[in-house]
Amino acid sequence: MEGVVEKRAVAKYIRVSPTKVRQVLRIIRGKNVEEAENLLRLTPRPVARTVAKVLKSAVANATTAGEQRVSSSDLYVKAAFADGATILKRWLPRAQGRATPILKHSCHITIHVASRPGALKAEAAPAKAVALKKERKPRPLTRSVLPGRSKR
Repeated sequence: MEGVVEKRAVAKYIRVSPTKVRQVLRIIRGKNVEEAENLLRLTPRPVARTVAKVLKSAVANATTAGEQRVSSSDLYVKAAFADGATILKRWLPRAQGRATPILKHSCHITIHVASRPGALKAEAAPAKAVALKKERKPRPLTRSVLPGRSKR
């Protein structure tokens, strides 16, 4: 889309299970950035602090991006997802010489922020002259559009 700034931030190899991160990301998806930051601050999960850092980085990427300037109040969380990363495999000794596997999951956290259409400042996007549209007369009905008639 023209006139929309979209940036992302990624935190890789975070030692938290992707399912735990997805519970927090579900809360902020689609919200304004300021509202998402407040929700993360009040969320009683330890991973919310890591997600807040990634969100802050994505906002910084969007507000300092190139020639288009956008305010952080005009941004919203367009997408937020957690993908699985490497799994650390450990073994727990058990009775009679057996061992039980312990899988320590990690994830990649990705957050996309975007500006709402028309939220760019005037310096970044010059205003275009709006042409007045002429009113069109309705087309007369022809034989092909009259009911009960088919094109042959």
